[in-house]
Amino acid sequence: MDQGSKQRLNNLCAIFKIRPQATELNPELALALLSHLYAMPAIADKSARRNYGNQILGNTSGVFDPYSEFVGGLGSNVIMMQEFPQWYANLGKSTAQLVEIYADLERTVYWLNKAGWGAGMAAGGAGIAEAIDKGSVKAGAKRGVDRLVGRSAIIEALQKRFGARLGAAAGVAGVVVIVGGTIAYHSALQQMEEIRNILLDRFHSGQMTDEQYKQVFGTQVDPALVKKYWEM
Repeated sequence: MDQGSKQRLNNLCAIFKIRPQATELNPELALALLSHLYAMPAIADKSARRNYGNQILGNTSGVFDPYSEFVGGLGSNVIMMQEFPQWYANLGKSTAQLVEIYADLERTVYWLNKAGWGAGMAAGGAGIAEAIDKGSVKAGAKRGVDRLVGRSAIIEALQKRFGARLGAAAGVAGVVVIVGGTIAYHSALQQMEEIRNILLDRFHSGQMTDEQYKQVFGTQVDPALVKKYWEM
């Protein structure tokens, strides 16, 4: 596999949260399947999307072990795309749209930090941030809310820690604010990472300008020095 294809595979693995090492058995096939996966959310008809996803998984047969890390990661994305394609909506957005969304998220994170909903607040959020970091924001949020509902001891601990800040609104309402603030912060960070991964692939593919690159990745690295896939 040439260097450009390797970089494309690494970028797609980052987008779909699959370790590149999981593809080592057959990286060429993995690249082909992940490239098809990238296009899957664009299929509007659910039945056609389901068939498409099943075909992607079917192509792993006889090559990757069905219980392997790669098939597991691929299957998770296929199932989510079959049922919730809107969660992958960023894949279909234009580069300009993604750059604009990224800038909005960056501002959101800045103001959440200013309001105290960053790392410091997350530490006291009854393990919510930890749950979010270990999985998706959606799964983390659910686990966090499940732990908080009806747990008076946790609510009391939160009241003690944040009572002065939350004032009379503490209690159940205070918990909701804390959960919401933490989830908003981590959701924004997670989406920013997702957009960076997509845009890095776009830049390597020649679908992103140098100026757009600087807006997202900063100016520490000269985009002229970042090779395109065909230059690797």
